[in-house]
Amino acid sequence: MAVILALLLSPAVITPAPAPAHSCGLPARFDVGTPGSLTIGAAAEAHPVNKVEIHVPDGFRVDRVLPTVGWTGTQGDKLVTFTRGPIEAFHCAYFTVVGQALKRAVLVFPITTYGTDGTVTQYDDRDPSSLYPAQLVLAGVEPDSLIPGQDKGRSWLAPAAGAAIGAAAAFAVLLLVRRRRKAA
Repeated sequence: MAVILALLLSPAVITPAPAPAHSCGLPARFDVGTPGSLTIGAAAEAHPVNKVEIHVPDGFRVDRVLPTVGWTGTQGDKLVTFTRGPIEAFHCAYFTVVGQALKRAVLVFPITTYGTDGTVTQYDDRDPSSLYPAQLVLAGVEPDSLIPGQDKGRSWLAPAAGAAIGAAAAFAVLLLVRRRRKAA
């Protein structure tokens, strides 16, 4: 009983530590060849961040960088940089660029953050469930394009589930017919 009481009174024992990384963005959708706004979330981990670099992939053209309060944005051909801030530890900041997707694809925008303590963190994973995901843009493609092996054609899961349900229904009918024959 004393052990249970001690655990209940000690939140540090049962409260998990903050995650070592987190994401501030979700995949965005763009129509190919149509200008639009892309808002990119950048995270600060254990230390404040005062510089964010957004790497622009082939297949996307940035037309302009929209102002973000407290930050200075600069635009290069393949790199958009925001400085000053900061993003406080364990918080997010959001930056918007206007541009357009030039081809059908899942476009990956790696993000690099620079902490005030010198820490550099790369968010470059194509998997949106990763601890360090890049900003993804679905340019004229469906969300199942994010699943490896699913960029072409339909998923095998729906047809397989339909076949399993059909087989279970046929088996149930077979059992019902056998019971009726035995009862007669």
